[in-house]
Amino acid sequence: MVVTVVALIVLVQVVQMLGDWLAKRADKRDRH
Repeated sequence: MVVTVVALIVLVQVVQMLGDWLAKRADKRDRH
């Protein structure tokens, strides 16, 4: 279904934004 595809795309976008935000927050302590 189209709704499922859209939901997956939105979910991926949110996860990427969260990961980027967490990486910036943890950047002070440690960097890999």
